[in-house]
Amino acid sequence: MLLDCVSCPVAAKSQELAAQLGIVSVWLPKQCSELNAMDHLWREMKRHLCANRQFKDIDVQAAYSERWVLGLSRRAALRKAGVLSKNFWLKDFLQNFWLPT
Repeated sequence: MLLDCVSCPVAAKSQELAAQLGIVSVWLPKQCSELNAMDHLWREMKRHLCANRQFKDIDVQAAYSERWVLGLSRRAALRKAGVLSKNFWLKDFLQNFWLPT
């Protein structure tokens, strides 16, 4: 699993659970959000959903965001995350791990 060094995945309990489940952590360098596909997806979500918009509360915003993410086609999610870019840094490695889109 690709992770950046933020508090949740670094926490001891998170590491213990990952080890129990046989999950291998691959740590991204600090301050390199351009390498994290999820950060690209979050940026797109914030740009489309949160810019110049005020929600009643955080739960409404979370539900709206969840609908947006889950409503994306598989290809749209990969494109917005930057994974389909010809310059995606893991493209050669990952080409054997996903079905054609």
